[in-house]
Amino acid sequence: MPYHQKLHVLLVDDDKIIQKMVGGMLVALGYDFMAAKGGREALDLFKAGFDLVLTDINMHGMDGWQLSLHLKDIKPNIPIVAIAGENPNNILAKLQDSPISQALFKPFSIVLLKNTLKQVFKQKEGLVPTSDI
Repeated sequence: MPYHQKLHVLLVDDDKIIQKMVGGMLVALGYDFMAAKGGREALDLFKAGFDLVLTDINMHGMDGWQLSLHLKDIKPNIPIVAIAGENPNNILAKLQDSPISQALFKPFSIVLLKNTLKQVFKQKEGLVPTSDI
């Protein structure tokens, strides 16, 4: 059985219910995660070292677009996945010119989360997801 490195995800969302739901999915998929309730807290936690950031787009204060720019200044190769509850066309149009790799639209399933993270990690050399759910 090959060794799989446990990957660390920073989950950023100002909605505690979304944090709990998505956090539960991440745990079920075999990821370690920490949750931040906004952009400022995420920047403080980011120093702990993460393999991926999963961030809401619409948050009070610093939104996900602004947060992604700050994170890329700190660690240029960090994959960032947006989670959004708004019209997909609005988000997808902005992705091309942003540091965000992918987007998930609420509500999303654990299978879609798994497949999205798997695709993002395939692009990042040496990281392999720990679960085959």
